Amino acid sequence: MPRLPTPLLLKASRENPLLPLLLKECRSLASARNELRWFRERAVREAGGYRRQIHGVSNEEGPAYSS
Repeated sequence: MPRLPTPLLLKASRENPLLPLLLKECRSLASARNELRWFRERAVREAGGYRRQIHGVSNEEGPAYSS
């Protein structure tokens, strides 16, 4: 498997510190960006579900306080 060019790794690391790690698997900057976007979307979605489950909070409602 050919090595990734150093300028590509430097460009990726300036954009986001996680991109060089993804580049090793994805082999192109566009694919790595897409994977990072998917990871971010999944993390936000999962964190929202966790927040609602633990705190009884909906993203629209804000904190649910009982009086």
